[in-house]
Amino acid sequence: MSKNPVSRFFEEVYQETLKVTWPTRQEVIKWLIVVVVISLITAFYVGVLDYIFTQILAYVVVK
Repeated sequence: MSKNPVSRFFEEVYQETLKVTWPTRQEVIKWLIVVVVISLITAFYVGVLDYIFTQILAYVVVK
């Protein structure tokens, strides 16, 4: 006899999660730091470009 498709789906999901290699705490912290640093660098770069383009636009509009 076949199981309910919904319960079968969740059983298969559970079985698949048992196969996952979860990262260690140290790996999560390392990658968190990498993501934060890259985000800060990107934010700084975009901020500098925004400032430069704002100054150029202000110069063009005023003149």
